[in-house]
Amino acid sequence: MVETMEKHKMKKKQKLILLPGWSMDSRVWCKAIPLLSEDYEVYSCDWYGLKSVEDYYQRAFSLIHEKVAPQESFSLLGWSLGSLLAIQFAFHYKAAQSQSQFQDLPQLPSHPRSQLQQIILVSGTSRFTRDRKSKYNCGLPPQIVEKMKRALTQDKEKCLHNFYISMFSEVEKEQGYDQQFMEENQINAEHYDLGTLLAGLDLLLQEDLRHVLPTLSTPLMLIQGDQDTVCPESAAAYIATHWKGPVVFHSLEGAGHMPFYTRPEDFVTVIKRHALKENHD
Repeated sequence: MVETMEKHKMKKKQKLILLPGWSMDSRVWCKAIPLLSEDYEVYSCDWYGLKSVEDYYQRAFSLIHEKVAPQESFSLLGWSLGSLLAIQFAFHYKAAQSQSQFQDLPQLPSHPRSQLQQIILVSGTSRFTRDRKSKYNCGLPPQIVEKMKRALTQDKEKCLHNFYISMFSEVEKEQGYDQQFMEENQINAEHYDLGTLLAGLDLLLQEDLRHVLPTLSTPLMLIQGDQDTVCPESAAAYIATHWKGPVVFHSLEGAGHMPFYTRPEDFVTVIKRHALKENHD
């Protein structure tokens, strides 16, 4: 019995890679990481110094390759822009396991297919902007993103401030979360150069991964604030409808674009509860 308990205590934690959203860095997870670290070995990506859309993929894929060794299990959590990177990774990971060839991508972890345990998408989207041709309305009008690009070149700090405020629901603003976040992240405008921010907006304008969703069988969890106006709930619902593999969808009432910041306990409880269920199934 003692030996069994010791083995349980020494059981290695699964690795969890966090891919943040546009203009964000590791600090955005400040409330969630301590709770996640009880069960996961957590690593987070930053977007500093990137100059192109391809650089975002290179940064995310390289971090995964660096932190995940052969035979290790890992899960991938993508938020907003990071959800696009997570979906793209899952697609190319699947291709790599099928020994398919692809170009212009960094080397992927050479694990058996089963080692990518789960994809978690927070404020998930497979296409950030609307598309009139295909009648896809689960996103922002592309004109808004183009307007943000122009605003960035005119006043980067003001543009980021306006975007950050938009991430919170009216209820969350009444509770002061927007001001708290602004005080904690006011130096982001200094840390992220204009080229990196513009490249991130280009990624949001260009990327369309709707066509890969029916090919992906990795277990998927979607966590969504029902008051999110940046990546609306309809975008996550679209992913849930078209994903090939098993899907669990959690909607958090009253939450905006950052449920892991405004509702960290609820957010982590959802992840842990589902992970435990998966382990027992």
